[in-house]
Amino acid sequence: MEMRLSDAADSESSRFDLMLLQQHSPQTEDSMANVYVEPEPRGRPEGSPITHYVLEYAHGARVTNVNYSTQAAAVTAAKQAGHRPLIARVRNTDKGNPDHWRAA
Repeated sequence: MEMRLSDAADSESSRFDLMLLQQHSPQTEDSMANVYVEPEPRGRPEGSPITHYVLEYAHGARVTNVNYSTQAAAVTAAKQAGHRPLIARVRNTDKGNPDHWRAA
């Protein structure tokens, strides 16, 4: 059977479509993005209450614009969105230091 140029283009297009689908498909557990469950307000004085929690990526951008009333609610939302939530182990955190975070 002879392959025409249009068949080759269709084949190339199908490979490209498959590649896009793989890039934009729901992430597997191995490739889920880490998100940080951060208490707010930041820089609060010692002993002052946490008013809410937010979800952030490592570079500081918020995952959602929602303020979660509990840490558990933030963790649940992160998991439902396909992320791997990390919770602070220490009061003053550094996202670049893995000792400051634990998996939820």
